[in-house]
This record gives sequence, structure tokens and C-alpha cells, in this order.
Amino acid sequence: MAVLILAACAGAPTPTVGSGSAVGSGSAGANPSSASVDPSSGPAGSAPPPVDPGLSTTDLPTIRPPLVPPSAPSDQILGTWLLGTVTRDGSGPCYLFTTDDNDTVALYSKAAGSLTAGTRLRVLVRAPGDREFFDCGGPPVQVLLTSKPAG
Repeated sequence: MAVLILAACAGAPTPTVGSGSAVGSGSAGANPSSASVDPSSGPAGSAPPPVDPGLSTTDLPTIRPPLVPPSAPSDQILGTWLLGTVTRDGSGPCYLFTTDDNDTVALYSKAAGSLTAGTRLRVLVRAPGDREFFDCGGPPVQVLLTSKPAG
């Protein structure tokens, strides 16, 4: 019995895709199963598949430069924190300071008061300005802005 079913299927006409005409001697209306099928057309009355829009053709928004430049730097750095030990004490205005990175600097401050050698400090310093000159004898001078005990 299986042989008969296979034989019946083997003799049936097969449709061709995209030819626009039916296979065999009958017309397309006589045998709807033998009509050609266009796979890209989809079901009747349906919308076409969406199209990839690609890249946008509009320009990206950009920030315009200011009309007037800033009067002062907006990212002005107030100073640098150093951690170390006072290595030469005194009542000021110059103190010798060795950082934990083994760099030696002279700290200049009229307001620091008395600093004792061996004291561990965390200090906020800045470089001297263009019109500031401090002679502390030796290592580079840093202006002492503030100090805190190192803990």
C-alpha cells in the first residue's frame, strides 16, 4: 500500500516558483495547487516588509564655542597634597619637608607657626607664582597653604 501512495505522489505535477504559469496542460484556475507561488509577495493584502532606514541624514547637534572666553580658568587646581615628615624645624617661614616618596622640598609659610622635626604631616602646597621669590636655601620651594596631622 505504501508503494501505491508513493507512486501516486511521484506522478503528480510539481509547481515551479516564479515562472508565472502553471505546470502541466491545465490552466491555473483548474488546479489551484499547481499555480506558481512567489515567496516574496506574502499573503494577499499584507503590508510590504519594513525597510532598514540606514544611517540618519541629519547632522548631529554640536556645542558652539562661547561668545566670550572665561575670565578665569574653570578647572583651576588649588594645590597638591603631600604626605611626609618635617625634617628641619623652626618657627618659619621656611621648613624642610621630606615626602613619603623621598622628595625633599622647602615649605614656605608665614602663618604655619612652629613645626617640630619628626612631625608627620599632610600638607597642601602650591608652586610659587611668577612674581613670588622665596629663598629657603636649597631644595625647591613650595608655598604651604594648609597642614594636617598625618594619621
